[in-house]
Amino acid sequence: MILYVDSKFFSPYAMSAYISLKAKNLNFEMRTVNLSTSQNKESSFKSLSITSRVPTLVTEDFSLSE
Repeated sequence: MILYVDSKFFSPYAMSAYISLKAKNLNFEMRTVNLSTSQNKESSFKSLSITSRVPTLVTEDFSLSE
């Protein structure tokens, strides 16, 4: 599982997702997205996140975005 969060860790929604995954002892990788430089609008991220927002949680066959 990969959790995408904003690079400045401002999003309370991303942090809620992070805390939930930690509390459940689930293995995941966290990656940051720089919203200041519009990295969330790049095609590589847009292909993962239908809303182009964080948090975005990606598994092998599923993607969930805020």
